[in-house]
Amino acid sequence: MRGKSWRPGRQTPKVQNGKVQKKHRWDYYFKEYGAPEGQTEIMIVREPAIRRFRHVVSETDLRKFISIVPDWKRYSIGLKALVLGDGDDDCLGWHDEGVICIHAWDSDIQITWHQEFFDEHETILETLMVPTEHTEDGMLCSFTLETARAFLLTHVFLHELGHHYDRMQTKAKEYSPGGESFAEEFSNRLADEMWPDYCRAFDL
Repeated sequence: MRGKSWRPGRQTPKVQNGKVQKKHRWDYYFKEYGAPEGQTEIMIVREPAIRRFRHVVSETDLRKFISIVPDWKRYSIGLKALVLGDGDDDCLGWHDEGVICIHAWDSDIQITWHQEFFDEHETILETLMVPTEHTEDGMLCSFTLETARAFLLTHVFLHELGHHYDRMQTKAKEYSPGGESFAEEFSNRLADEMWPDYCRAFDL
């Protein structure tokens, strides 16, 4: 944890040696990309993917997705920026002080997850019809570009939106008291509600 407002998006899902996570803060993005202080419109930042990663979600995809999120206007209060991150071995997404990030995906598309992380998301993988198999290292999940995009948007992004919304309901707006359980329930409920619209919008 890096201060009260820091909440990593997920536990480490992939079977790789971890690296220290970078600290992301919304003031960095506003300073880096020239957004004026006090800006009310949510900006979208796309970082170039680092080596071994590729973007499976575009800015157009993200705008299309938020257009079908139920009650987006309410849930997005306080959001300053949406980031298509450069890729990270240790997390798929994060939120921090008005910023939500979903990271670039592994270039291999098919990824191996720890058993615990897989178990937590088995239902989602079944919905997306992602083929899986046991290996010595964990569970091999054979994503496609389409299903990787769907996982990032309908689960990781909504999970981080849940953390953000939870934080914005507090008086101090400094941390998310509901933690992972609130964000997970929020994500699952909203994903179920909007799944038919997602399939129509993204031809899944």
